[in-house]
Amino acid sequence: KDIVADEAYIEAIVQKRKMKTINVNDAIVFNKGPENIMDFIKQVRRHFFGHLQIKRKIGYSVSSLKISEVKKAFIELARVSIKNPLKVHYCIVYIFLEIFARFLGFLDFVSGRKNHILWDIAWSTKDLRNIKSFKTAILQYVSFINFCQAKLGIT
Repeated sequence: KDIVADEAYIEAIVQKRKMKTINVNDAIVFNKGPENIMDFIKQVRRHFFGHLQIKRKIGYSVSSLKISEVKKAFIELARVSIKNPLKVHYCIVYIFLEIFARFLGFLDFVSGRKNHILWDIAWSTKDLRNIKSFKTAILQYVSFINFCQAKLGIT
């Protein structure tokens, strides 16, 4: 009813119902990410709050709450940094911002002051004027529906 992370909630329901899932290696998902730091923080904060909410409401942990998955992401960032030593500062800034935004989401969750039901919109994720190709303008939820249909064998 008042779920903030709708995609994670769908994931949780599919897993809880023990529905068959398959990995589609050649699936292509287009997503317009935030273009500035404030929108990045808004988005990560809201997502993390939503993941904690799902954990509390139905007992399901999305992969980003699992230490093993977070560890894999950090290892990948380290690998990228080693391959591109001149860009290591980007990885350091990213890690700091991710931790900071998750901390804000955690504070929202435990304090109850902000519930994110009405989203603080990350406007740069909605601005499609600078998109060079129509394909990259496909909205995330359309891609997600297609991905789910492929996983469930629905055509």
